[in-house]
Amino acid sequence: MKNKNKFKLIAVLFLTAIISISTISFKCSADSNNSNEIFSSQYSSIYNNVL
Repeated sequence: MKNKNKFKLIAVLFLTAIISISTISFKCSADSNNSNEIFSSQYSSIYNNVL
């Protein structure tokens, strides 16, 4: 069980890093209101799938 929990934690951290990097780059290239809604919905769906 410990190994599975460790893997879940690593996966969540990895996805969080990817999403934050893509969010920052997206904010630089686009208006923030629409992109924030899109990324927050993707973010919550990924967290629901992982957890």
